[in-house]
Amino acid sequence: MLFSCSQMALTQDAAPTPRRQFEVAAIKLDTSAGKGGNIGVAPGGRFRVSSVPVRFMIRFAYNLQDFQISGGPSWMNTDNYDVDAKAPDNVLFQQIRPLLQTLLEDRFKLVSIMRQRMCRYLSCCRPKAE
Repeated sequence: MLFSCSQMALTQDAAPTPRRQFEVAAIKLDTSAGKGGNIGVAPGGRFRVSSVPVRFMIRFAYNLQDFQISGGPSWMNTDNYDVDAKAPDNVLFQQIRPLLQTLLEDRFKLVSIMRQRMCRYLSCCRPKAE
C-alpha cells in the first residue's frame, strides 16, 4: 500500500457513499517530546491517541505492518500527534479503524493506493540431524 499525505483533490462522478466518522475530533502536534505513545478507547466512545506519529496511526487504521507503507513526507515518521475524538458510545476498539481512516483522509489529506509488490522472503530451517 502506498500512502501519501498531500493536498490532492479528488472528484467523482457518482455520489459518494457516506463514510463513518467521529462526531468531533481535535488533533494537536505533541511538543512534549514524550516517548512511547499509545492508542486507546475509553468509556463513552472517547478515542485517544497520545504522542504517536502519523505513520503509526496509518498502521493502526489500515491494519498494516511498517514495510507495507511507502511514501509520504518525513514528518509523518518523526512528528508526534495527540488526537482526542468522540465516537458512538458503544464503539468497540476494532470498530475505530474506519473512523480513523476518515480522520486521516480529511485532516492529513491522506491518499491511499493499493499496489502489489514483489517481495523476497527468506526462511531458515534447522538442518536435519544425521
